[in-house]
Amino acid sequence: MRKIILVSCFLLTDIIAFSGSVVQTPTIDFGSVGFLANSTSGFSIITQHASGTATTSGSGPLTGHSGGSSGSAGIGNFSWAERISGTVTFQTNRNTNTTRVSTDGCGSVLISDFTTTNESTSTTASATSSSSVSFPVGAKLQLESFTGTQPCTISGTVSGPVQFRIKGLIVVQTDWTDVPINVTVHITPHLSLSHDSGAALDFGEICRSRSQQTITVNPNGTGTSPNAFCQLTATRADSFTVTGNSGQSFSVTLPASATISNGNNSMTVSNFTSSCSVSCVLSNFTHTFKVGGTLTVPANAAIGEYTGTYPVSITY
Repeated sequence: MRKIILVSCFLLTDIIAFSGSVVQTPTIDFGSVGFLANSTSGFSIITQHASGTATTSGSGPLTGHSGGSSGSAGIGNFSWAERISGTVTFQTNRNTNTTRVSTDGCGSVLISDFTTTNESTSTTASATSSSSVSFPVGAKLQLESFTGTQPCTISGTVSGPVQFRIKGLIVVQTDWTDVPINVTVHITPHLSLSHDSGAALDFGEICRSRSQQTITVNPNGTGTSPNAFCQLTATRADSFTVTGNSGQSFSVTLPASATISNGNNSMTVSNFTSSCSVSCVLSNFTHTFKVGGTLTVPANAAIGEYTGTYPVSITY
C-alpha cells in the first residue's frame, strides 16, 4: 500500500509600501507692500528666503515692504520600513517652473525660484528620529498685475516645483511626491499727490479800500466779491494732480484757514473748497482737482504782494 502524506504550507508575503506623506502644508507669506501705479521708482520682486529674511529687487510699482515669513513643509506618517535607516529628500526646482497665482479683483503674481535649507535646491533628513521631518521653503514673487482699488490679498497654491521622496532600508521611492505650497501677499494701493507746476490760488489785483473786502475764488477759477472796491482781475484756482490706480476714489482735506503775508502785514484765507466736493475717482491713472478759497482784505491794507502756503492732503 502506498501512503500519501499531505502537508499544509502557509504562504506569506509582506508588501513594503511608502506611507510617508505631507503632514504640514507650507505657507510662504510675502508680507505687505504698497502699490503706486505707473511708477518705476519702487521694486517688482520680493524674494522670501528659506532662512526667513526677505529682499526686494527690480524696478516697478511696489513700494515699502513689511512682514513675511518662509514656509515649513512637514513630511510624516512613515512606515516601519521607512523608519529603519530611512531618509527623506526634499527638492525644489528654481529655474524652470514659474506659476501664476491670481485673485479676482486684486491681481496676479508669478512664483518661481523655490529654495530650501541654505538657499539650496535639495536637502535630506532622517526619517528614523521622529514621526515627521520638516524643511523650510522660500521662493521669489514678481508682481504681474494689480487691479484692486482697495487693500487686498493675492493668494493661492503652487504644486509641482517642490517635491519629496523617501529612501528606506529595503526599497527606494523612485517617484517624487508633490508638496503643495500656499503663497500669499497683501497689497495696498497708494496714491501720490503733486502740486501742478506754476499753479497757485491767485486772488488777482485788489484795490485798497477804507472798508474790509472779501474776495472768493471758486475752484473753476472765477472770482466773486460782494464788496470789492475795484473790478476783480486775473483770479486763478490752484491745481493738484493725483496719480494712482484707475478706479481709485479719494477725498481732499483742506485747512480751515491760512495766512498770506507781506512783511509784518498779513491777510487771512478761509473757506477753502475743491472741485472734489465729496470725492473724486481716478481715470487713466490720474485726476486733477482745483482749489479755491476766500480772502479777507482788511480796511486800509498795506500795499504790496502777499504770499503764503497752505496744506493739502488726500484720503483713500
